[in-house]
Amino acid sequence: MAGQPGATRTAFEQMARTITVLGADDFLSGFRENSHLPPDVRARNAAFARFLEEKRPPAASLLPLLRHPDAKVRTLALVALYDLEDPSLLPRVLPLVDDGAATFPAAERHAMAYIPGVSAGPARTRPQTVGEIATAILNVYLQSGGYNYGPRGQNEEPGFEQYWKERGARASCAGWWAVRLARAGHSTTPTPKDRYGAIRTLRSRMDALREPDRTFTLLMLHGEPGADVLISDADLVAALAALGPKPILDLLQRRIATDDPDLQPSPRNRNSRSGAMRTFVLQHAGALLRPGDAKALLDQETWERDFQQHHVTDPLIGPWWAIGAAQLDRSAAPAILRDAHGRFQGRFDGEAQLELALALWTLGGDEQAGTVADWVYRELDRHMGMEAHFVARLLETGGRARGLVLARALAADRRFDDLNWKSLEALVRAINSWKARPIVLQEELEAAWSPLGVDFFMQDRAASLEKYPRAVGALLQRLAEWRARVRTILRE
Repeated sequence: MAGQPGATRTAFEQMARTITVLGADDFLSGFRENSHLPPDVRARNAAFARFLEEKRPPAASLLPLLRHPDAKVRTLALVALYDLEDPSLLPRVLPLVDDGAATFPAAERHAMAYIPGVSAGPARTRPQTVGEIATAILNVYLQSGGYNYGPRGQNEEPGFEQYWKERGARASCAGWWAVRLARAGHSTTPTPKDRYGAIRTLRSRMDALREPDRTFTLLMLHGEPGADVLISDADLVAALAALGPKPILDLLQRRIATDDPDLQPSPRNRNSRSGAMRTFVLQHAGALLRPGDAKALLDQETWERDFQQHHVTDPLIGPWWAIGAAQLDRSAAPAILRDAHGRFQGRFDGEAQLELALALWTLGGDEQAGTVADWVYRELDRHMGMEAHFVARLLETGGRARGLVLARALAADRRFDDLNWKSLEALVRAINSWKARPIVLQEELEAAWSPLGVDFFMQDRAASLEKYPRAVGALLQRLAEWRARVRTILRE
């Protein structure tokens, strides 16, 4: 039996003679099929994966193999220990970081044409040591906790010793769940349907965590591959709301109520997910906080902007503090958002301007249409093309009646003739959805084409016309016709 040390040793020695290529990419996020390997090599690796899944050799049978004279057996033992997903075993992996013995080669990824019925051919490989495998395994855990300088650390940056000092006595860390989620979902987007079951099993295990660690861990994992199956946005908001507003406000103010080091904001930017966690909360502030908390959000934005004074290297500076405050104080929302717009006038603030425009249109009345249109057009000078996505979202907000109000404001603006191709297309598509007959047929929308790609020709139309007079000229003429149809239909 595989659970007996002698049987495990024999099985691993046999597989070490059979497997020919095995790299960290083949198992770190679960045993995924590597298309860069020939079918026979993939089959051997798959057989090893099935062995681990079916036999589940325990740590007591695997640990002695870390001292096996065959480097390949040591490698397979490392992979099997990692497959147990038991962080308490990590200190036993650390000594093998210095194992310089050659082991299985690793496949090198490379671009290749897919031709049905034609074999991928021999694998392109590179040499690999046992130490590289051990390092890769430890780095998965280290990086989940924000330690990005390897098991031994680098210069003043700590490594595994400090990482384990903070976590060795714990039964759970949020980063460990991140590792498990990556393996359960194979770290693939969109999540493969055949991995749903593994992710749902993982969720049932997470539900045993105490609060608030359970909910904050689910929040930390939001946006990771597989998180869409782990918990929906609506359920995550409900779980956060159940904690009450104080823990949520504490999270926003960097005072998260947990001793889990993977959840704590770090002045050394170790928790790279902290900003995303707080942004999600701010996006749903209206459901999670109290009206009186609006000032606290604006004060925290000021605090974040003074990050150097607070010795913080990962400030969260963005439009969501103001948008969250506006959700909480609807009567003051236009003023809050207009003030915030004035704080985002830099070269790279176009997306912030558009988020504020969307918030103003969502939270304000029809009288905000002119301001929203102005903010959309201002973004044109910063980033050609980003606003198309926001134009579509703006026109969908509030239904047909409000969409028409905003469409008229966009078309009445003197800058309408400079509205780029894809933003104009978003406007046309919205109008098509509101009218019984489309103003521009789908075939015509699909036929529009530029030799310079989407919208890039508009950054310097004169140069584009000179280089591609016929193609760019035809596209500009087509867009002018669309604008004329928009103006005509919106006057009706």
